[in-house]
Amino acid sequence: MTIKNRFGVANIDPLKIDSILRECADTCIMPYFKNLQDHEVDTKTGPNDLVTIADKKSEAFLSHALTLLYPSSVLIGEEGVSAKTQTTDILKDKNAFIWVADPVDGTWNFRRGKDEFCVMLACVHGGEVVGGWIYDIVGGRMMTAEKGGGAFMNGAKLSVAAPKTLNESTGYAGRKYFPVPMREHIVNFKTSVKSLHTLNCAGHEYLHLASGDTDFAIYSRIRPWDHLAGTLAVKEAGGHVMKWDNTPYTPGDEFGGLVVASQADLMLTLQQTVVNKMVAAFKKDL
Repeated sequence: MTIKNRFGVANIDPLKIDSILRECADTCIMPYFKNLQDHEVDTKTGPNDLVTIADKKSEAFLSHALTLLYPSSVLIGEEGVSAKTQTTDILKDKNAFIWVADPVDGTWNFRRGKDEFCVMLACVHGGEVVGGWIYDIVGGRMMTAEKGGGAFMNGAKLSVAAPKTLNESTGYAGRKYFPVPMREHIVNFKTSVKSLHTLNCAGHEYLHLASGDTDFAIYSRIRPWDHLAGTLAVKEAGGHVMKWDNTPYTPGDEFGGLVVASQADLMLTLQQTVVNKMVAAFKKDL
């Protein structure tokens, strides 16, 4: 996979990005896996919104390495925005060359010694996502995607799942991540599908969606580091992505929900079966 020269700089070499992500994981993340001390863990918005020393070191490493390699670029990350040292406003600048990083996606799992965590990275230029990487560190899987060039796992081309009926479909929607008025509809919707759960890690969910292992996902939080790389991969693997209001998802979007599906018909069914009901319940509660 080669990402074309769109930036007025040398071509982005995905193998170099691959190497940076692997070095980051080896030096900043894995030394703390199953080895975190209490003083190396803190909370942000609540007791389940964690940040660890690995998150902070990983983001700093990626920022230094990527902007050193591509001096005209900037990196924004979850931890910088959370600490209010950065904002996402630059994502609206169509002339900017931006890396968007989730330095440890699935921090809750990472803290508990579970394998479902990863590093997520997206490249944004011209107001669109042109490249994405998700590195499943424990599993040794690197998913890469290029706009117009396909999605790959360790070099093998990916395709989303074949068409299924709703009751044959499996998907992701974590009840706890939705506003309270919507949660009842998530619980009721579980009876309409074969399986509905969450991995507590959007990156791992996107790995399954782009690989064809799972059919859909519904998200109520659409912060860019959680979704830009994954949605590009799903679309490049043949899938579909849409906001709850039936508008396209863009890098500058931070509010509203997201539907990700292997097939267009399934996405429409999800909108009609559960999403519209959740939105109506939320508006009624306002």
